[in-house]
Amino acid sequence: MKYPIRFENPSNGFVEESNHCGLWCLLFGLWYFACKGIWKHFFIYWGAAIFTLCLSAFVYPFLAREIVRKHYLSQGWIELPNDLQYTDISKAALGCRKLTRDYQEEGK
Repeated sequence: MKYPIRFENPSNGFVEESNHCGLWCLLFGLWYFACKGIWKHFFIYWGAAIFTLCLSAFVYPFLAREIVRKHYLSQGWIELPNDLQYTDISKAALGCRKLTRDYQEEGK
């Protein structure tokens, strides 16, 4: 199972997460790229679908994740790592461990 890809907009700190890109592309086809604002691949998908009699609709989902990733990176977004240490719950747990360790050191 692949993890979702996460990107941060450096100008305002907004985080965008793309999850199951291939599935959404398979279900909604070229409209998935339109919703993501990837107009270049919207038109390429449309042209390829006409040219290949919609057989390209079964190939594009395998490419969707990388297409979305390249789109965000070309727009200047920063790809965030998908480690568990970056989730809010893990940050809270790390903070609790640090507080416990500090409390124990004070008692010595």
